[in-house]
Amino acid sequence: MSSVLQKQLEAVEAQIEVLQAMVAAIRKTAAQSEQPTARVERPATCIGHKTEDCARLSDEAAIEMGGMGGGPVTMMCRGCGEQTVK
Repeated sequence: MSSVLQKQLEAVEAQIEVLQAMVAAIRKTAAQSEQPTARVERPATCIGHKTEDCARLSDEAAIEMGGMGGGPVTMMCRGCGEQTVK
């Protein structure tokens, strides 16, 4: 098998792995959105920021970080920047 063909096959395999990870993330997000989540009071660090930017009040405001390789998933608030382990 030529080296060019071998490199192309390796690239396709890498793309498949990325797509599998994306599918797993979408499934996880869909499963979480179906479950009601308990909201806590807005932390003092979010005072002065818009309510819709507080990750504790709005799922869309949360920035998910980490979690790759089985590590803990950390959510960062888009408003105040406070980080919490999910």
